[in-house]
Amino acid sequence: LMTVERWFARLPLSCVTSRKDLVVEVAYALIFLRRYPELRKLEPALEEGAAAQAGLAVTNGHCGIVLAMAAMSRNEVAKGFDLIVRVDVRNRDVVGFGAFEYGAAANLLAYRAITCGDFERGRELIAIARNYNDRAQATFSGGYMVAIEGFGLVLRGQVDDSLSRFRSAMAEHQPELDKSFASAAIASGFALALYESNELNALEALTEAHLPAIADSTLPDWMLTAFLATARGHDARGRHARTNEVLDEAEAICRANGWTRPVATLNWERVRRLLLAGDLAR
Repeated sequence: LMTVERWFARLPLSCVTSRKDLVVEVAYALIFLRRYPELRKLEPALEEGAAAQAGLAVTNGHCGIVLAMAAMSRNEVAKGFDLIVRVDVRNRDVVGFGAFEYGAAANLLAYRAITCGDFERGRELIAIARNYNDRAQATFSGGYMVAIEGFGLVLRGQVDDSLSRFRSAMAEHQPELDKSFASAAIASGFALALYESNELNALEALTEAHLPAIADSTLPDWMLTAFLATARGHDARGRHARTNEVLDEAEAICRANGWTRPVATLNWERVRRLLLAGDLAR
């Protein structure tokens, strides 16, 4: 990804934007690296490409999908959801990068369905995402698929099933995950499940190993989920100073990336802690 970013910085912008597949691939690299000012340089070409692709059976270089991913990465959730519902992920005969794209799209549609309470639709979309991810051998997108599936199980109160799913995924993919950021999404969802099941020792071990990668690479909501679970785990053990440090670190990440909604969530977490402590004056 860093190599792609360096080449993008050295090439004339027109050399990239004149090639649809290249502009999409460079955009994904910038999304993963959170290079938002550089990403915005590509968005006019992506928007033009998305308009041209409307209604077509796109097999590679889908501009609408990458625009939705860019919106989610910047914490523009409503925009990301609006863009992704325009994408038909059913029965696409794609392999390689195209399969990665549609796997990512199905992941996001599943996440949207689950957050709206449509768990059956979310389950169906996770199955579609799994099919595309297997075709593409996409560990990064596959990590988000597991995280979304496990998150849905927690929301449905099936925490034990969620833990089993996360443990299975971590055991199955550990050799690859240790070498990349693909583990970060799985670990962020796993942290929530461990906190909800009061497995605080396992939570601490997990976050000590994976929190830096989560901080550097995950989407805003997943980063926030992991940091809140970590902070609450420390709070449950009476480590209140450490809790404040974790919340402050999360806020610094959010402010550095311009994510305003998670900052508000962190502020409400601080209010919740004050109320539990009986500190009504503050």
